[in-house]
Amino acid sequence: MNGWRIAFIVAHLVEGVLLWTLLKDYHFVDPSLYHEVKDKTSLDAIRVASELGRFDLASMFLAGISILLGVAAIFGFVEVRFRSEKRAEETARQIVDQKVTALFNEAMKTRGDGALPHVGVTKAVEADVLSKANELGKT
Repeated sequence: MNGWRIAFIVAHLVEGVLLWTLLKDYHFVDPSLYHEVKDKTSLDAIRVASELGRFDLASMFLAGISILLGVAAIFGFVEVRFRSEKRAEETARQIVDQKVTALFNEAMKTRGDGALPHVGVTKAVEADVLSKANELGKT
């Protein structure tokens, strides 16, 4: 077990040295072109990037990032909408379970069918009440 750790540490150190050497010695831009652009009087980032031929690379990189952010935003919106609808449905069911018995008892009292203090509501009656409420809500 310990031998593998040492091997991975050595491999990462060698990788770091190779990357540092590559970045130190690699000319991303032709040095003569760089010195020609650097000697100009008006320097701004966009002009230098376009003259060095790196403006298109930067534009493509930023366009790719913006596309990824846009796709992530769409999926995030859909996820938030789905979870909020689910939470609203769960909350509505809890409130219906708590209140429907009391409302049914109150309705029975006002109809004059006598005082029914502990009348329970079956699932069938609850489903009927919910379907009628949904029909009223859609009109």
